[in-house]
Amino acid sequence: MTVAGPPRVPSEPKPVLTTEHGGLMRPQRTGARFGVPAAAALAAAALAGAALSSPAHAEETPSPQESQSSSPTSSPTTRPEPTQPQPKPAAADIAVRIATDKVAVDSKGKVMRVDLANHGPDAADTVTLTLDLSGLNSQVQVLPHEDRSCARQSKTITCSYEKIRAGATRVTAFKIKPVDGAKPGSAGTVKAAVKAGNVTDPATSNNTDSAAVQIVDSAVDLVAAAEDVGPVKPGGTGVLTWALANQGDTAAKGITLKFSLPAYAKFTDSYRECTYSKNRRDMVCEAPDAVMQPGQLIMWNDEGVRPVHVKVAADAPGPISLGHGQFVASAHGEIEPQPVAASGDTAMLAPAESRSTSQRRAKDVDGDDNSATFAVLTKENPADLAVSASKAAGKVGDTVQVRVTVRNHGPADANGFEAKIALPTGTRLVGVPKACSLDKADRTLHCRAGDFLDKGKSAHQDLKLKISSEERQHGWVRVSTNQIPDQKQGNNKAEIRIAEPSGGSGGGLPVTGVSLTAAIGGGAAAVLLGATLFLLARRRRAVDNAG
Repeated sequence: MTVAGPPRVPSEPKPVLTTEHGGLMRPQRTGARFGVPAAAALAAAALAGAALSSPAHAEETPSPQESQSSSPTSSPTTRPEPTQPQPKPAAADIAVRIATDKVAVDSKGKVMRVDLANHGPDAADTVTLTLDLSGLNSQVQVLPHEDRSCARQSKTITCSYEKIRAGATRVTAFKIKPVDGAKPGSAGTVKAAVKAGNVTDPATSNNTDSAAVQIVDSAVDLVAAAEDVGPVKPGGTGVLTWALANQGDTAAKGITLKFSLPAYAKFTDSYRECTYSKNRRDMVCEAPDAVMQPGQLIMWNDEGVRPVHVKVAADAPGPISLGHGQFVASAHGEIEPQPVAASGDTAMLAPAESRSTSQRRAKDVDGDDNSATFAVLTKENPADLAVSASKAAGKVGDTVQVRVTVRNHGPADANGFEAKIALPTGTRLVGVPKACSLDKADRTLHCRAGDFLDKGKSAHQDLKLKISSEERQHGWVRVSTNQIPDQKQGNNKAEIRIAEPSGGSGGGLPVTGVSLTAAIGGGAAAVLLGATLFLLARRRRAVDNAG
């Protein structure tokens, strides 16, 4: 269906602008834990030596009455709705990815991050993740695991999650450390597998992953993590929890942090070391004099001195995932290793001391885990879709056009919708619209609009129907939202009526094929013939007027 207005497209992060180092990079106080989410997984693993999880085709569809001859019916009835089919079983595309596969040779321990995501369309309950560590060799040791969602037995870690919403993410991790005397080279392999117990997974190819773990030469190794924001009530504000650790064996000098948000979300804070895009969906923070020692952790959450707040627009649909944001960290340079804080402490991001003159351009051990993805989740916020159909009139042999219009009365934008159209009996459909598929058995169109339909906006679909019989039943159209509720069901259905022509111009313009151009040139372009023909009509009038 044609949707009024452009779809919302997430913007790209803006270029980095250097500003004064300030408060955003101050560390979270020691001891904060958040169980299974991503930033907590990194924090707890780094501090305690454990891993916490956190095209239209033309055809004519015959009517059952096409071969029948009967007298006109004075008051046509409306086609009954068929018996509602059984709902489809729940489906959720659960994916797993091992995000980390390298560790510096003299690292005191590296959190190996494993990312989970539910690509939908439904929520997944009883999700189980299994990590097989039996392929790791004697170059590394696996540190003790302390995760309330996971259990370790010998060389296998099994994690269980009660529910992962469609669009949501989860992160777990395990920690390894090179043994004394380890050399750069292979440390073996790690395998991961995920499954959901109560849903069908439509794409099982992403249910498993494996990684060849490598021990590499000394360097900086930044590891980023972030938790999903919300669920947040549209119009309200949530907190982005994120964490960053240097798990290499070399100190990092100068840090850049980049954050981006999906549509309907924006940053509300204004930190002096950060710059913001015009729509405040992108934030870039610079700390050129900050130093992150090996083993140091920064963490920000809702208990932090300066948390990162995310506001969700009042017209955001819900309950859904608005899409994914991203957190990316990078180091400007590296310096000679400094004394490392005791395990369990978080050191301040202090400027480098003048005696540390051996600064080099940073070479990150494992760039794949410098970025983290998170979702922005909303609480319930309904739309109100109303549907109407224009009237038409014609006699047997005429082709008439009917426009089906869907309007969203809000309060939320609709994240797409579906329309089911039962064609009037005694007519034949001429051409199946691109956005629709035709069930020939019951002469019903199923149309899907995937773009957002903003509140106060409308979308339409034009249908060409050839009248094949004088005996007719009215058709109908029913519209429904995707995922979010519709707060008013009474306006979701409308009749499609094709009347006998009467005196005057009748209820609609018959379309006879060859007369379309003449109708447009004759000033009838206001008839709903589609955006392209209407535009051509305007150009034609402009040329005529110029002449």
